[in-house]
Amino acid sequence: MSQPRFSNVLTRVLSALMKPMCSYIAFPQVDDFATVKAEFYAMGHIPKISGAIDGTHIAFVPPQRNELVFRNRKSFHFLNVQMVCLVDQYIFHVNAKYPGSVHDAFILRNSSISYVMSQLQRHREDEAGDGRVAAVEPVDSDEEEAEEEDVDNRTTIIQQYYQ
Repeated sequence: MSQPRFSNVLTRVLSALMKPMCSYIAFPQVDDFATVKAEFYAMGHIPKISGAIDGTHIAFVPPQRNELVFRNRKSFHFLNVQMVCLVDQYIFHVNAKYPGSVHDAFILRNSSISYVMSQLQRHREDEAGDGRVAAVEPVDSDEEEAEEEDVDNRTTIIQQYYQ
């Protein structure tokens, strides 16, 4: 298949896949965040969590041009994909536009979710991350088991990646 033909087919396939995407990836309404916080609290006893966020590297064959930017610190070629989901693993944010050489914290700072998080912070909402992505504001917890419970919260996003 020629390159122009492949590009045309790929564009049509991606467009067809993106049409129903809004049914599966959507940001919760403002009124829904009280319920979201309650669900995360019920799962891990960490207050004020509005989503689970993590990044993962998706391997692929890089383009010949700018091949080096897709190489991560382990010298493999990846896209660095950031995803945010709810307790029930409903995805409400995906950012897949950065190469593997880009750090998770940079992706967060330069994504639309960063603005949303700053707005939610005004209402004392936070996201559960894995430490490589700096939280907008740390979650306060007086419990010694908080770290173990955070593992339960991270399981939500990890399960979503491996389904």
